Amino acid sequence: MTGDAVHGQHCRFRAGLEARGLSHVFAVPSRQIVIAETSMSITGGEYRADAVIQALPKTARRARSAGQG
Repeated sequence: MTGDAVHGQHCRFRAGLEARGLSHVFAVPSRQIVIAETSMSITGGEYRADAVIQALPKTARRARSAGQG
Protein backbone atom coordinates (compact mmCIF):
# COMPACT_ATOMS: atom_id res chain seq x y z
CA MET A 1 0.00 0.00 0.00
CA THR A 2 1.24 3.50 -0.72
CA GLY A 3 -0.03 6.84 0.50
CA ASP A 4 0.66 10.49 0.96
CA ALA A 5 1.74 12.41 4.05
CA VAL A 6 -1.84 12.72 5.27
CA HIS A 7 -2.00 8.96 5.79
CA GLY A 8 1.66 8.74 6.75
CA GLN A 9 1.09 10.89 9.85
CA HIS A 10 -1.52 8.54 11.33
CA CYS A 11 0.40 6.12 13.53
CA ARG A 12 -2.68 4.01 14.36
CA PHE A 13 -3.35 3.49 10.66
CA ARG A 14 0.25 2.42 10.04
CA ALA A 15 0.23 0.20 13.16
CA GLY A 16 -2.90 -1.52 11.89
CA LEU A 17 -1.21 -2.31 8.58
CA GLU A 18 1.87 -3.62 10.39
CA ALA A 19 -0.30 -5.79 12.68
CA ARG A 20 -1.87 -7.35 9.57
CA GLY A 21 1.54 -7.93 7.99
CA LEU A 22 0.76 -5.60 5.07
CA SER A 23 3.70 -3.98 3.32
CA HIS A 24 3.36 -0.23 2.99
CA VAL A 25 5.19 2.98 2.21
CA PHE A 26 3.88 6.45 3.00
CA ALA A 27 5.19 9.94 2.64
CA VAL A 28 5.72 11.74 5.94
CA PRO A 29 6.46 15.37 6.79
CA SER A 30 10.15 16.10 7.33
CA ARG A 31 9.47 16.83 11.00
CA GLN A 32 7.84 13.39 11.56
CA ILE A 33 9.63 11.19 14.09
CA VAL A 34 10.55 7.84 12.52
CA ILE A 35 12.33 4.74 13.80
CA ALA A 36 15.54 3.93 11.94
CA GLU A 37 17.38 0.64 12.04
CA THR A 38 21.13 0.65 12.63
CA SER A 39 23.05 0.91 9.39
CA MET A 40 26.44 2.12 8.23
CA SER A 41 25.02 5.65 8.18
CA ILE A 42 23.03 5.88 11.43
CA THR A 43 22.63 4.23 14.83
CA GLY A 44 19.18 2.76 15.32
CA GLY A 45 16.67 4.88 17.19
CA GLU A 46 14.07 7.62 16.81
CA TYR A 47 14.89 10.58 14.57
CA ARG A 48 13.19 13.25 12.52
CA ALA A 49 12.62 11.95 8.99
CA ASP A 50 14.80 14.69 7.46
CA ALA A 51 17.72 13.73 9.75
CA VAL A 52 17.55 10.11 8.59
CA ILE A 53 17.54 11.17 4.93
CA GLN A 54 20.51 13.50 5.47
CA ALA A 55 22.48 10.68 7.14
CA LEU A 56 22.12 8.42 4.09
CA PRO A 57 24.77 8.51 1.37
CA LYS A 58 23.57 10.26 -1.79
CA THR A 59 23.72 6.94 -3.66
CA ALA A 60 21.05 5.49 -1.32
CA ARG A 61 18.22 7.66 -2.62
CA ARG A 62 16.61 8.37 -5.97
CA ALA A 63 13.80 10.69 -6.91
CA ARG A 64 10.68 9.02 -8.26
CA SER A 65 7.61 10.54 -9.83
CA ALA A 66 4.10 9.24 -10.20
CA GLY A 67 3.35 11.89 -12.78
CA GLN A 68 2.68 15.59 -12.82
CA GLY A 69 1.09 17.22 -9.83
